[in-house]
Amino acid sequence: MKNLIHNHQKPFGILALWTLIALVFNTLCNQVLTYSYTLSQFPVPYFVGQLSFSAAKLTGYFQVLLEKHTLPLFWLTQYVDFFFILSVFLLHYCLTLLPYKAFQNSAKLKTLSLMMMGIALAAPFFDVMENLVSFVLLQNPQHLSEPLALVYSSFSALKFSGFMVTYLWLGVALVIAAVRKFRK
Repeated sequence: MKNLIHNHQKPFGILALWTLIALVFNTLCNQVLTYSYTLSQFPVPYFVGQLSFSAAKLTGYFQVLLEKHTLPLFWLTQYVDFFFILSVFLLHYCLTLLPYKAFQNSAKLKTLSLMMMGIALAAPFFDVMENLVSFVLLQNPQHLSEPLALVYSSFSALKFSGFMVTYLWLGVALVIAAVRKFRK
């Protein structure tokens, strides 16, 4: 993958292939993660739980899993999520490398692309941190710490913010690339 950054002769051919592979891997991981999450019977969509910022709400959600005897499936889902996180990292890397390669002749846009790549790659890092905190929370799901619930939801909010900035940047970069192409 190191060659993707430094190969200027064929800037998009190999990168397009890696991006397609990353997209397929991400799609498969997302499907497996969604299936696992569904099996756990978590009572609300994952983002609602992750962004609850409330120990009481999280305790209530975990109580449902305890009553349904599906908490072990939720634990498994947390492990499955690491494959999804890896797929997001690879996809974000490839996707944000595209504008970097497209803007080789503009120092400002190239620098901006690198900054956006940093944000894009931080999102999966925050997802890992969120998962690690969830493992601590799951040690005693009936008595959650409010500060820890806030940390958990904060990592989730940072993750989702990173996703949003990444996808907005890709749209903006596409428009910039198109405008620059038509100006030539």
